[in-house]
Amino acid sequence: MALIEDQTHKIMAKALNGALEDELSEALGREPHERCTDGRLRNGSKAVSVPGFFGRLWLRKPVLRTATPASPLLASLRRSGKELVNKQRNARTRVAAKDRKAFTRDFVSVF
Repeated sequence: MALIEDQTHKIMAKALNGALEDELSEALGREPHERCTDGRLRNGSKAVSVPGFFGRLWLRKPVLRTATPASPLLASLRRSGKELVNKQRNARTRVAAKDRKAFTRDFVSVF
């Protein structure tokens, strides 16, 4: 199972890293290796994480030397990831509560 999770994370990270790169290229109006005249130069990437199905998903957010524009895609991923984590947590809490009630009911019926 861990192999499937690992491969899923790699595929998702590759696709999302490409989308983040495309998003910045669109915001700048040029591709990564094109010359610029506005002085806004790319400066590598920064590691960021978002909640995912199987735990944290690590991405590379491209950055500029000066102020990097906010990423709507990254904000959306973080928001939906938090909702996913909260739903999973609530589901586990409901299952745990049912298990406690069943255990208590069974325990009391024995005595």
